[in-house]
Amino acid sequence: MYIKRIFFISLLALSTGCTESYTDYYQSHLNEAKLKSHSCWLSLKDALATKNAAEVKIISENPECIAAKNVLEASIDNIEFEHKIREKQEIMRLERIKLYNFNNEYAEQLLKMKQLAYLDYVAIRRSCKNNYSVLMKTKARCRAYEDAFEAKKAIEISKLQDRYSGGELQKFRDKSCTGKNFDNIYCGLAMEAVKNKNNSVKQSYLSNRNKLKKDFNKCQKSYSELLASGKYDEAQKILQSYQCEIVGDSARKLKIYNFKKAII
Repeated sequence: MYIKRIFFISLLALSTGCTESYTDYYQSHLNEAKLKSHSCWLSLKDALATKNAAEVKIISENPECIAAKNVLEASIDNIEFEHKIREKQEIMRLERIKLYNFNNEYAEQLLKMKQLAYLDYVAIRRSCKNNYSVLMKTKARCRAYEDAFEAKKAIEISKLQDRYSGGELQKFRDKSCTGKNFDNIYCGLAMEAVKNKNNSVKQSYLSNRNKLKKDFNKCQKSYSELLASGKYDEAQKILQSYQCEIVGDSARKLKIYNFKKAII
């Protein structure tokens, strides 16, 4: 090892000006460069072993030895560099394949999810919370179910709004959100559905004042007649009915705060 170090240090100290012709040759003949470099090293080793300083100087300054060594080292560096490039390219190729497969599985899971009932969807989404699987299919499914949560939720809320009338939707909400029938999933959905439906009805009233007037006055008449008959509890129930409650809330936007008088 010591002799090799002496050899390389000696060669590095020399000028490369006289080695150009040898360099050109050995760049096209790498096997011969290996043989020449090894031959020079063996000769230098022998010269050092016999302490032949003159021979050591001749071999160390030999332009052909210098050229063979330089070409060989450059070739080795180039091979290592190209190997690293190929390794990176292979890693990138595998990553592209992995991403392609993931995206395909993700898209397939989104399609399957559309056919699932909401409760089944929620069950699978919840199972993903503590799932640390490294399997591509499982990871793609869980990503798809998580990303689609808001859209799936909005669809289910819309279904509730279509399924129940205003008053029935409020009853469904009350049932889902109270007592032993409390439903952790549908309580929140029903609350959103009621809010959306009420806002829609109120907006409809405000854009159609004649309809608001007609429905308000109908409630006002029933309320006034029951009060006049002394049926106070029934009169209060009229105000608490869905129809009168929603038309009353809408009328407040017009600064009409009670049912004491009809809208003229």
